[in-house]
Amino acid sequence: MKNNKQFIINLITNLVSFSVTFGISFFLSPYVIANVSKEAYGFVSLSNDFINYIALLTIALNSMANRFISVKMHQGKTNEAVCYFNSVLIGNAIVSLVMIVPSIICVVNLEKILNINASIVSDVKILFALTFITFIFSIISSTFSIATFITNRLDLASYRDIQASLAKAACLILLFTLFKAHVFYIGIAGLCYTIVLLLSNLYYTKKLLPEFKIGIRYFRIAYIVEMIKAGVWNVVSKISSILSTELSLLISNITIGDSAMGILSIAKTLPNIVLQLIGIIANIFAPEFIVSYAKNEIKDLDHQIQFSMKVVGTLAGIPIVLLIGFGIPLFQLWLPTVDAKILYIMSVVYGFGLLFAGPVEPLYNVFIVTNNIKIPSLYALVTGIMNISLVFIGINAVESDFYKMLIIMGTGTVFTIIRTAVFIPLYAAHCLEFKKWAFYPQILKSLGSATIMSLIAISIQKTMKIDSWIRLIIVAVFVAMVHLIVNVLLTFTREERKSFVKKLRRGQTNDQ
Repeated sequence: MKNNKQFIINLITNLVSFSVTFGISFFLSPYVIANVSKEAYGFVSLSNDFINYIALLTIALNSMANRFISVKMHQGKTNEAVCYFNSVLIGNAIVSLVMIVPSIICVVNLEKILNINASIVSDVKILFALTFITFIFSIISSTFSIATFITNRLDLASYRDIQASLAKAACLILLFTLFKAHVFYIGIAGLCYTIVLLLSNLYYTKKLLPEFKIGIRYFRIAYIVEMIKAGVWNVVSKISSILSTELSLLISNITIGDSAMGILSIAKTLPNIVLQLIGIIANIFAPEFIVSYAKNEIKDLDHQIQFSMKVVGTLAGIPIVLLIGFGIPLFQLWLPTVDAKILYIMSVVYGFGLLFAGPVEPLYNVFIVTNNIKIPSLYALVTGIMNISLVFIGINAVESDFYKMLIIMGTGTVFTIIRTAVFIPLYAAHCLEFKKWAFYPQILKSLGSATIMSLIAISIQKTMKIDSWIRLIIVAVFVAMVHLIVNVLLTFTREERKSFVKKLRRGQTNDQ
């Protein structure tokens, strides 16, 4: 990596940010569920899924904004970058205004759309209203978040996320402590989180990009059209993601009931956190991918991609291994009021695909960097349609609610494995004109290591009684450390290990 110090800072701060976010979610979730019930808690995740559906209106524009603005900046075309920035900002403002009326109509008629227990209808409506308001703030905030990406100061983005997460946690604790419990408190806390992000993003934009002025004179409709044309395939990809996984709670609510939706919502919590971790780590490498590609330094780009796959595969494999090995005692200790066995089965079925997705995640950046997102998006759409079709066929073919939930969670996992194990690595190699098998050695190493460590973890769990947090933490730390050591020794070359140590030393030296 070219900027040794910045890479290490970005990696460490992002991991710290993730740990803080995870810790807050992990410790507050049992408290919230105990106070509002698992059925009401399920609507929290469902409201966020609704936002993902609405976000389709902004993805075409926002998904490629970082790419276009960053390339122009690194090419020295600052004025064009400013125009792209303002075009995105004004475009998002227009979308925000357009969304107000449909959001109000949706909230007013919510009980006609979803199965909601009569006792919590008002709470759920307020929750959805707050979530829609949060979305409007978030799409404006996302435009300004580009400052830390362009300047490769992802460490500042992590500090920002930590501050916002702490503000969210403080808000939740105060509301649940001082007032009678309501599920919409989570919506208030989410709005607080987004406002802190917005204020931080405004500050960092002014600090890091003082040359970025805001004004209607910088708006270019041609730039909007260009970015939408490039990003429209990301809309297709997002639709496929919704069809593959993000309709699961809505389908379970409509076809089974809000109780089943609550169980699946909880079961998805830990895998979704791991998925967030995968995305965070992979995103650390994206700025350097863009710089190397913009400068046509393909050999350096190849090294960066291979290294990123090793890092993401290693770090992402640890929580999945722990979930597979120690999921039952974890759920028993974490959520004693919910059936741990069902949660474990659903969580592992849903999260198993992440073993494959981990090392492959950095390859998604290749499609954006090379502006080749059409084929991946079409492929994802076809598999998404197949997934949702099989889900509806399956749940109508069985009577048991358990098997219906299993079909809802497991079908998407099968397609995830096929996509990440076959299509993504092959097409990424094609886009870069590499050998078709270029990325498979690392994928197989990561998968093999995770499989072996999962079997070891399961053996430990079956032979050792884990009935306390202390015992669970001890065995989890042991397995995590062994997994980390094995991966470092087997997947990283001696030169890469030495280089990484040098980066750490240089980073420390530069700080002195």
